[in-house]
Amino acid sequence: MATTTEPVTLNVSNETGPAELPEHIETLMIIDQYLNYAVVLIVMFGMGGATDLKEIKRSFQRPWGIFICWASQFIIMPAVAFGVAHAADFPPVYAVALVIQCSAPGGSMSNVMAYYANGNISLSITLTTCSTILAVGAMPLNLFLYGRTWTDDANVVIPYATVMVSLAVSLVPVAIGLFLKYKVIPNKIEKVSKVCAFLGIAGILIGIGLRAYIKPDVYTSSWQVYVVSASLPALAFCVGFITSSIIRLPCSKRRTIAIEAGCQNVALSLSVINSSFPAGPARAEMQAIPSLYGPLLAIEFLVFVVIYRFLYYHGYLGACDYGDTEKDEDIAMVAPVEEGKYNSKGGIVNGDFEVGVVNGGLTKEVGVVNGGLDEEGGISNGGPTTRSGVTNGGLTADGGGVVNRGLTRDEENAL
Repeated sequence: MATTTEPVTLNVSNETGPAELPEHIETLMIIDQYLNYAVVLIVMFGMGGATDLKEIKRSFQRPWGIFICWASQFIIMPAVAFGVAHAADFPPVYAVALVIQCSAPGGSMSNVMAYYANGNISLSITLTTCSTILAVGAMPLNLFLYGRTWTDDANVVIPYATVMVSLAVSLVPVAIGLFLKYKVIPNKIEKVSKVCAFLGIAGILIGIGLRAYIKPDVYTSSWQVYVVSASLPALAFCVGFITSSIIRLPCSKRRTIAIEAGCQNVALSLSVINSSFPAGPARAEMQAIPSLYGPLLAIEFLVFVVIYRFLYYHGYLGACDYGDTEKDEDIAMVAPVEEGKYNSKGGIVNGDFEVGVVNGGLTKEVGVVNGGLDEEGGISNGGPTTRSGVTNGGLTADGGGVVNRGLTRDEENAL
């Protein structure tokens, strides 16, 4: 393939008009469109049930993951696409389409892949939402910077309606899933999320087969297009994982960012191409890149997830959970107990001890004095034992005294 040295005009209409499609193909295209929306709704509803509001808040409080994902998607990958298009000597139609595709945000596929790869679902939802919003400005900017090499018509048109629909279709089911998790069926939502994730994978595979039948010409592309379309998702995955590893994020977040960087939104890329260039042979050729890119990245990431889960559950990835129990500034997870943990108000909630108790109860210094608890549950070096019961009051900060009549009746008599 030879590329022109001068910018060309891609904005050329098809004078004879687009070829009329057979009726059954038009029907299948409508089915595919509704199937795509159904898959997104099901997946995002299930992911909402697996989302933790505290983790979403933490993602914004410590936004390094968001910044790294943005850099991978909107700075590194468009530049890589520009270099690859030149190295592969792509014609203008393919080169511009590749820049558009590699400037796209993440899609719902990244959420279900992160779910199966034991990623951080809350971070995945956050990244998808933030990158979709940022793409409104980042995609036109990247095509302006890099597209001018191949075309004079590098003014991309963002389909704002499509972006808004994409956000609504993603966020509304997530909100419903969160509501069910926290208010309606907290004990059953995990099973619901598993079913939704499975249906999402099934829907993705059905969609790949359906689109292959609708547009078989996509699979007659040159070997260069195949190689580039297959290698760039893997490269984006590596970029996301390496950059997040540099700042030592927990491994679950590294996988999440890597998947988000690699699973770019094919539907939005096609919509941008259709909005920016009129119908004609040039636009039809441009559509080949994202149309082939999507199935290949889906297959690649499904293979990755299968391999990861096999290795993980057979114990071959013992070091892959580094940092996944990261500590907040106000929470330290230690010494699990059977029924619950001390919370910040002295109550019992769900699973582990929490330090830094306020409003009555243990303080940070209590419970560890030169060796910790002894076999009977007391402090091994001079602190209160199991016999020093407490009534109407808690231990003081140094663990040595009590407040508001803390001694038991036996101890008062002993004194």
